[in-house]
Order: sequence, then structure tokens, then C-alpha cells
Amino acid sequence: MVSRWIAALLSLTIAHAAAETLPTPTPLDADTRAFIAAQPAAADARIGEADRVAIDAIAGRARDMVDASIDEAAQRAALAAPASEALRIRLFVSRGLPRADLAAALALAERDPRITLVFRGLLPNTRLADFKFWLAEQLGPFANLRRPPHIEIDPPAFQTANVQFVPVVALYREQTLLAQVGGMLDPTWLEAAHANGERGPFGARGPVHDIAEPDLISVMQARARMIDWRAYAREQQAALYRSLQAHALPSARQTRTRWHDPSFIVQDPIVAEGTVIAAAGLRVNPLLHLPFTQELWVLDATDPAQWQLALAWQAQRAAQGITTRLTVLTTALPEADSLRWLDTRSRELGVPIQLWRAEFAAAFGIAAVPSRVRAEHARFRIDETLVSVAAGAQSHADR
Repeated sequence: MVSRWIAALLSLTIAHAAAETLPTPTPLDADTRAFIAAQPAAADARIGEADRVAIDAIAGRARDMVDASIDEAAQRAALAAPASEALRIRLFVSRGLPRADLAAALALAERDPRITLVFRGLLPNTRLADFKFWLAEQLGPFANLRRPPHIEIDPPAFQTANVQFVPVVALYREQTLLAQVGGMLDPTWLEAAHANGERGPFGARGPVHDIAEPDLISVMQARARMIDWRAYAREQQAALYRSLQAHALPSARQTRTRWHDPSFIVQDPIVAEGTVIAAAGLRVNPLLHLPFTQELWVLDATDPAQWQLALAWQAQRAAQGITTRLTVLTTALPEADSLRWLDTRSRELGVPIQLWRAEFAAAFGIAAVPSRVRAEHARFRIDETLVSVAAGAQSHADR
């Protein structure tokens, strides 16, 4: 008897909840309707307390099932709407909102994929990592089991919509702001007003709060104004100069061609998704898998003799119609005004000049300057050139 009561109540609960929210509820089958009609009015008194608790629990689960089905249907409808008709909703919030309001905003954004929660920035003296930790606490330990809400830190959005307090709900079609209202979290009222042709401004229709986070753009601008950019530039140039000096290459002592095999031995097995890509002890030549199709020049661009040689090489390339990619590295910079000097040199050569890095020596087998490097027969060919000793000595005196 009780089991049939439970089945009947479950069917009634689902049908009643669906009738409140869906246009076409599913009717009860004939047997269930007949069974319910045949029960005497006093039948409820014959149900024990344990059975009543079980029935209440099942009824609660039934309501949850209906609510979940309705939410899922609403999300599918929103996602299936044509792009030209779909509205985006931005809910401007702040950590200055009461905790209950923030929890409600997060819940709304979880249920409705159209909603994006927008913060103006970070709290004073906090970092992005702090914001992420705070957000994880708000979402709870089982957040990974649910669809995550859309959340942005977007100061320009606050400026564009002229948001001066929170919460503010705003409707958008693509990037166009259609309407907005303050003091509300749920967008239902604003959507209805917009659908009825009302365009506002609607002002604040509920309690509002100050924005706790300073404008991130204003904070960055204020910090930028405190920086002595000339001193910063001098420090950076000095650091570049010291770095290059520490890893400078000697000048070539003779004109010669050297060869460098870039092959290496795999020390530990390389495994991806359970598949061994390269076993330990395997010899690998990168040039067999990734062709090196450019030419690399390495020189001391502060040395007049080496610089004139680089200009001559570039003229030869132009005369011969060589169009392969060219990368030029300098192993030295002047100590003063080095960035301007580097820009001038790049313009003269017609190629951006980059800075030498110590790891290139082992990768390409480069041991002296000036050197030209290109790939031939799965090896690197390094052509070193002896330049005038007198010119080289003069270049060091100039520096």
C-alpha cells in the first residue's frame, strides 16, 4: 500500500511542479488516476511516521529533479538561440557586496550561461592569486562538479557602462549595451522591461553598494607615473651590457669552415599518454625532424671591421637574389645609449639585430665571431672569418 502511495505522490509532485513552469505538463496515466480517486479520505492516517518521512524525502527529490530539468531546458534554449537574437548579460559586482549577495550572484551565473560576473579589479594590496583563492572559497569544495560561472576582471567594461556602484545588471547584444539597472542581481526584470520596449535609464531599483576594488587601469597609471623611466632605461641597458660582456665570444683567428652535429642522446624515456616516443639511449638529430631553413650571422656589431663585413655580406645576398630568412645576433653593445644604437644598426643593415645568448654556442657550435651558420646535410656549417687585427683593436679603443 505504502509503495503505491509513494509512486502516486511522486507522479503528482512531478506533474504539479511541471504544470507551474512548463506549458504542456505530462498527464498521469489512467491507472494512477483511478488508484488515487479510490483512496478514502482517511487513508493518510494509516501511514506510519517512518513512511511519512520517506514520502517527504522522495517528494523533495522529485522537486529537485523538476527544478534541474527546467534549468537544463532553459540553458539549452539560451545556447540554441540564434546569434542575432541572443542577449548577453553582464552582472557588475564587487567584493564590497554583502556575502549573501555575492553568493546569489555566483549562483545566478552558474545557472544561466548568458551571465558573466564582472569585477573592476583587485582589492588594494592583493594579487590575482589572492582573488583566485577567495573565489575558490566562495564556490565551495565541489565546484568542479558543476558548470563554472563566467567571471571577468574588466575595468574598461565598468568605464564603458559608467558603473559607479554595484550591483548593476546590463543587457548586451554582441558588444552593444542595450539597457542596465542598478540594485538588482536577477536580470528578469530588466529583460522584461527591454522586451516591452523600455530603454531607461532605469537608475537604481534596489540597494546599492560602493565598489571596493579600485579601477585597475587607474592603479596601473598611478604606478606608472611613479616610475623614473629614464633611470629604468639606463638600468636595463646596463644589465644588457653586463650580460653580453659575460658571454662574449673571441674574434676568429683564421678564416675556416667548421661543422657541428646537433645530435643528442636521450637520457630518460620520453613518454606521452602511455606511449614511448623516444627510448633512453636513442640518438636524435633535430635537423632530420625540423629543417633549419634560415641563415644565422653572429658578430660583434660594435667592431667596425666586422660591421663592414656584415654590410658586404648583405650586399652579396641582394646581388645574388637570396631571400632565405636571415637572423643577425650581436655579441656586444656600446655601454651608453645602447638601445638607440641597436635601432640605428638594424636600419643600416635592413634586418633587426638581436642579442646573443650563451646557450646558442652549444646549440649551433659557434666558437668565434664573425660566423655565418646554415644547415647542410643534417649538420650545421659554421664559416668563421678573420677580420683586420688593426680594425679590431681600434674598435675596442672606441668602446
